[in-house]
Order: sequence, then structure tokens, then C-alpha cells
Amino acid sequence: MTKSGSRERNKISDEQINHEPLPVPTILVADDSPTALKMTSAVLSREGYHVIQVRDGEQAVIETFRQKPSAVVVDLKMPKKDGFEVCAEIKRNTSIYVPLLLLTAREDVESLVKGLDLGADDYIIKPFNEMEFIARIRVMLRLKRLNDELMTANRRLKYLSTHDELTDLYNHRYFIAIFDKLIRETMENETNLCLALFDIDHFKQVNDTYGHLEGDRVLKLIAQLLTDSFTSDTVIARYGGEEFVGLFPNRALSFVVEACQNVIDDCAKMIFVSEGKEHHLSMSAGISCTSVLNSYRANELIQSADKLLYQSKNSGRNKLTSI
Repeated sequence: MTKSGSRERNKISDEQINHEPLPVPTILVADDSPTALKMTSAVLSREGYHVIQVRDGEQAVIETFRQKPSAVVVDLKMPKKDGFEVCAEIKRNTSIYVPLLLLTAREDVESLVKGLDLGADDYIIKPFNEMEFIARIRVMLRLKRLNDELMTANRRLKYLSTHDELTDLYNHRYFIAIFDKLIRETMENETNLCLALFDIDHFKQVNDTYGHLEGDRVLKLIAQLLTDSFTSDTVIARYGGEEFVGLFPNRALSFVVEACQNVIDDCAKMIFVSEGKEHHLSMSAGISCTSVLNSYRANELIQSADKLLYQSKNSGRNKLTSI
């Protein structure tokens, strides 16, 4: 751990996750018949499910969006909104996925097909067999779980398309995209854009001396230091290896120099401990900006900051050089 004020994010271990009890599924049941509502709820409760009871279609829609149950069981014939309307409204909202089971006393195929066409996941005809009903509920809960897992995987893939997996900073590809966007906005609005390149000094020695796991930990801690040190409008990204980049839209060069110098000073004060041994790190930086460079070309801004960074390196490291 580090003795500095830099915060390291808490992460739950796989062992903790595997031993956490699974949440009890919540089933919303909508039926205007008090007797039918009580009976259906009792069947679900005996299986250990948490049950939400509503007596009209309008309340079914409201409570579904408010409480986000694991599944919805809705009678076709209800006041205010019938089962068709409930199904249509719930399925129209693509921000959540809630599997829906229709309860119906009708045996005409036309009604069942209409419900399925509106997005219902399954149906059962009243009076139903309890074992069959629970089996269908379990199928819907599996659908819910699989959909949630897919959504989580998709969110993770979307996140990784813009973020560096190790440091959780923006990745190089996203940095280039947002850099081009900010360059255009800066030119159109005739404002200023500063770019800072940071490089950890002698980082190879960390890997060689303490191993790559310690090197990865150091990168994460430095990334957190950068995140904690700048305002929310600053774009921080991992540029590659042990290099980081910061974009400071509409900020004066003097402000950026002071903020970056503070980061370099804070880094030098950090104490890293690996296998009981303390070690220190420093960073060097180079800063360029559109107003001084008099250019709105992204490559010129990067090249200028890169040259200034190497001036900091060649003059002793643990330094900042600005345009």
C-alpha cells in the first residue's frame, strides 16, 4: 500500500463474490380478483419468492418501472389497463428487461397470439397447475438472468472500448477521438487547449526490481493520483506504457502548469511498499497549448509536448517543462 493521500479503489475479491447469497427474486403479480391474486401470490411465496401485489393494470406498469421486479405475472382482463396494454407499455421501455407471463381464462388462440406479439414471454391458462406455473416462472427467471448477464457483458465491452483495462483511465483510441473533437471546438470558439504529457521516471527499474505486478499496481496508483488531482473537465488518458496524457480545455497555461507541477510534487512524496521494502517514484512532464503554439493541429500539439517532456527527462527528471 502507499502511505500517500492517493486513494486506491476497493475491489471485492472473487472469493467474496462467490460466497455472497443470491438475491431473492421479486415477482410482481397483477390481478383484479382478490381471490386469484391471493392464490397466485401464495404459490410464489411458498417457493421463496418475494411478491408485489397490485390490482389494476395502471399500477402494474407504475410498480414495474419503480421496483424493477425479476418478472411480472399479469392477468389479461383488468381495470384501467388490460394485460395487453400492460405488456405493450413494459416492453416498449428498452432501458429494462422484465420477462412477463400472461394469465388468462380465455382459451382462444387469437388473444394468446396478440399477447405474445406484444412481447409477452409466456402465458398460462387459469386455473393452472401449480407445478407447471412455477416451472414457467423459473424459465422466465432464467431468461432474466441471461439477459442481465448479456447486458453486463455489453456494458463492459462498451467501457473497454473507451477505457484502459488496467488503470480505468481513457485509452489511447478514445483520447485521439476526443482530442480531435476538442481541437475543433477550441478553434471554433477561439479558446485555449493545453496538453500535458506525463512519463514515470525509470519505470523499467520498478518492473525489473519488484516485478510486473508491482509495476501494474504503481500504474494504477499514479492513474488515481492524476484522476484525483484535476478538475472534472480535464480529460486524463493512458497514452501508452508508463505515459499519461491530460487535456485541459479552456484553461490558461499558467493554471495548467501549476496543477501539473502539484501532481509531480505529490508523486515524488509518495512512498510505495512492496514486500516490506519502500521505494519512491517521480514523474516528468511536458506541456504545450494552442495559444502559445498558435496551432490547432493535434499532431503539432503532441509533438511539442513530447519534445518538452524529453527536455524534462534530459535535465534531470522529476521536472516539468512548458512551452
